[in-house]
Amino acid sequence: MKNLLILTILLSFSACEKHQIEKIEERDLVGEWGTESIQLIDINGNEIDHETMAGSYLRLSDDKTFILNYVGGTWSVDDRKLMVKNQLTDLSFSFNYRIMDVNDESLVLKIEDVNSENAHHPLKGIDDNLQSIVETFKKIE
Repeated sequence: MKNLLILTILLSFSACEKHQIEKIEERDLVGEWGTESIQLIDINGNEIDHETMAGSYLRLSDDKTFILNYVGGTWSVDDRKLMVKNQLTDLSFSFNYRIMDVNDESLVLKIEDVNSENAHHPLKGIDDNLQSIVETFKKIE
């Protein structure tokens, strides 16, 4: 019985280790990414039906510069948060994405509170109930 208890505890610890969130390193994000899918989520957590939308092109460079479609600026990462800030004076914006997943082939970013007063996302206002956007990118070779 004692051996069974010890085995159960050991299995519990190993299961917890597998589900711990890894720290995202900047080098994990560097590259060129193209949109694979966009999911719009309302304030109740339900997906909002939307027409097919043009995707994004995102390039994150080693020198901490980015290009998001036709706008550029600087980027940084803090654990699982990607922060991008453009450097244009008349269209100044910044986004704080939550990094949901990243690997050698894909990057999943989520932006929350899209319709808030301080949000500056291009999809702001597309739906009054829009809460968040999850965008899945595929690495461009």
